[in-house]
Amino acid sequence: MEGKLIAVANMKGGVGKTTTVVSLAEAPAADDSSPSVLVVDLDPQASASVCLAGDDLLAEMITKGRTLEDFLDLRLLARVPAKDAPLAPRIREAVSRTTHRGNQLRLSLLPCGPELRIVEREIIYSLNERKFNMRGIEGQTWRLFEQEFMPLGKTYDYVIFDCPPGISPLSEVAIRASDIVIVPTIPDFISVYGLNGFLRVFWRARKGALPLPRLRQRRQATHGQGRRAGSRGED
Repeated sequence: MEGKLIAVANMKGGVGKTTTVVSLAEAPAADDSSPSVLVVDLDPQASASVCLAGDDLLAEMITKGRTLEDFLDLRLLARVPAKDAPLAPRIREAVSRTTHRGNQLRLSLLPCGPELRIVEREIIYSLNERKFNMRGIEGQTWRLFEQEFMPLGKTYDYVIFDCPPGISPLSEVAIRASDIVIVPTIPDFISVYGLNGFLRVFWRARKGALPLPRLRQRRQATHGQGRRAGSRGED
């Protein structure tokens, strides 16, 4: 079985996304079965990266180009072939300083830094200059995610995406590709209003290069099976 892809996202910041990600990552990693967990930091604030790697290690990884934005820069801006810009070397294994029963947690990290937002913006500019419209940009982003990020489920039991506030191009494809989407919120007007906007963006069908979220695809498949079973019963 492939591992589960989990996105933690909300339109609003300050609702506990990163806290949820770190807690959610460490809990199964401390389980007796010791599943392997990978956190992918999609938020330029890099809070999850700092929490898990610490300032010194994260600074080292940023300096050496072992970050998500460096990977995206090479693959989508410089158009370096996959064999010359692999994703795997940018994943830091055994990154957690937390131990359980004397053993380090099987927790890995694909970090990002504050330049991620700049790189995402430059990718949009670059693809526009190459005559890609928004659907084409979405298609390029989805293709890269499908090729590089979705296969991570074959290596890790859980892949958890810490999404930024709002919706970035990369976080949108992560949310649509995930098996589970967790939307932390707090009981105030703005948070709930943002939640409604989030659902409108992702749950309604729209024209474009991106597929429906996995969750909706499965719901439609389940409903379709139910209708077919009901028709057979009537026969």
